[in-house]
Amino acid sequence: MRPPSSTGFTPRPGPAENDRVMTPPDHIGTHIRALGLFAISLALMIALVLAGGATSDARVAPSGVHHQHKHHHHHQKRAHHPKRAHHHKRAHRHHPVTAGSPKAAPAPVTVPTPVTVPTPVTLPAPVTVTAASTASDPLAGDHFYINPSDSAVVAEQQLQSEGQTTEAATIEKIASQPEAVWLTSAGAPSVVPQLMSAASASGTVPVFVAYDIPWRDCGQYSSGGAADPADYEQFINSLTSGLGQGKAVVIVEPDALTEMSCLSSAQQQTYDQLIGYAVQQIDTDANASVYVDAGNPTWQPAATEAALLQQAIGSAKAGFAVNVSSFSSAATAIAYGDAISQKAGGRHFVIDTSRAGGSVAAGQWCNPAGAKIGADPTAATGQAGLDAYLWIKDVGESDGTCNGGPAAGQFWLSYALSLAG
Repeated sequence: MRPPSSTGFTPRPGPAENDRVMTPPDHIGTHIRALGLFAISLALMIALVLAGGATSDARVAPSGVHHQHKHHHHHQKRAHHPKRAHHHKRAHRHHPVTAGSPKAAPAPVTVPTPVTVPTPVTLPAPVTVTAASTASDPLAGDHFYINPSDSAVVAEQQLQSEGQTTEAATIEKIASQPEAVWLTSAGAPSVVPQLMSAASASGTVPVFVAYDIPWRDCGQYSSGGAADPADYEQFINSLTSGLGQGKAVVIVEPDALTEMSCLSSAQQQTYDQLIGYAVQQIDTDANASVYVDAGNPTWQPAATEAALLQQAIGSAKAGFAVNVSSFSSAATAIAYGDAISQKAGGRHFVIDTSRAGGSVAAGQWCNPAGAKIGADPTAATGQAGLDAYLWIKDVGESDGTCNGGPAAGQFWLSYALSLAG
């Protein structure tokens, strides 16, 4: 037994002293347990710190390798844009790989400089001429219509009624030949159906001249014409309607192509368009033969005239007329027509022989002295490519107020007598 403690501690009753287990006080045990828990926590923290450091070291590669990977990625992405890839390669140099790197950086890929392809030049489509003249003669076997209202016919009847038989006989040389009917105003096509009917009844073919284009004759003796392009198209439409599907010859716009240099550039383009329109519209009559005026041998060179003709009608089905209202001989006109035809795809042509029989001084074209009537109108020319001799100019009608003549288009008896005498 221990004596009582000076502190007054009295042992708790229990088993005999030699048999008891010595147990530390409760607060000491608590401290020991706390210390153990702290040691375990400290060990875990140290382990976590060490583990985190190792992981960080494993994730951080040398800077050169990381840059290399990024650069390689950008380079492949830009490979779809050659010009940009080339610029990228020049702007960014590859950095050396640091020692201990698992592998060296790949060599840069050289992108070839792209080849610049030139823009293709669009060439105009070639003009293929499909002229009516390249086929067989469309007028073969035809005979032409004599209009009973023709100026010469009326003049002959007047002379006969007055007893002037000698003069009447001279004018009869003109009146007995078929001449063209000139349509020179908006209302003129109204006579076409009647003439078509009369010609059909007589088994002949009428010849018409469409002569109403705006700015006509450059304001000279035969000035006038349609007020504007729309009016001209209506004029052509009326003419075409009057033709129906009957057989006819139409001469389109004497002098228009040859003298249009007097017009502005815009007006010249309008002429080309209007003449092209006339050809296309008249061609809707499958039995009509269209001939666009192409000047005369004393005016423009054949090559120039052929170019003007092609510019206006291109591949349209049409022939051309030469020597209209002019005075060149038939032989000269034929040679000129042949030269144009050779440069215009082999188009056929007709010539005006109404005043081709005399001898006119060079440069004279308005009621000149020395002019005479030429070969009679006929489709039997015996000349390949030449469809007909026609009297397109009404013989005896004035060219204008020159050399003593009346206004253009008026019948001038004294001049008619000189032409036929």
